[in-house]
Amino acid sequence: MGDIANFIIGRLAEQDDFMSGASDKTVSVEAEVIHKTEKALLCLIHDEEFWIPFSQIVDESSINPISEPEDFGELIITEWIAEKKGLI
Repeated sequence: MGDIANFIIGRLAEQDDFMSGASDKTVSVEAEVIHKTEKALLCLIHDEEFWIPFSQIVDESSINPISEPEDFGELIITEWIAEKKGLI
């Protein structure tokens, strides 16, 4: 197989792992909710704002989809989104 085919197969495998929840690693940070939409929270983390999709917030998190602006607490997110946002 060529390099492009290997790249595509690798990306599809990563996507399958992500979609299936194969990685259960999480990251915990202190966060304040700034804004909320139907699908995400805008959170202040380490003096920077980050959009965090509800789908990437772990159930045990005290900051979660029912949180409101000005709520502060522990935000537990998937390692994948933490890496993507540059939090780790």
